[in-house]
Amino acid sequence: MDILELQTSILKMSGTYSTDLKPLINKLESGTTLSNEEVMALVNSGHNDHVLKLISDVTATLPGIIIRPSCSKCDGYIPGILYDATILNGSVIFEENGNYLCSDCI
Repeated sequence: MDILELQTSILKMSGTYSTDLKPLINKLESGTTLSNEEVMALVNSGHNDHVLKLISDVTATLPGIIIRPSCSKCDGYIPGILYDATILNGSVIFEENGNYLCSDCI
């Protein structure tokens, strides 16, 4: 695999085609290799998109110790909130207060 193929694979794996990255995507599609900094911009963008999906998409599979609280009324998951069950402060906040409503139930 040559450098251009590798960089194209990184672009595909990152799954990001944001307008901010359009110049980099155009550069790659024209057959010009990217600098290390440009490749890292692709990788970081893909990483950021993945994190945002984990936070906002209630159907996304979370790593084992990360928990998404559910609505006290309908039991649906609440997007935008995650906590680490292994950290005492995170667990205490959600267990003691426990009265959280999703946007549909507010």
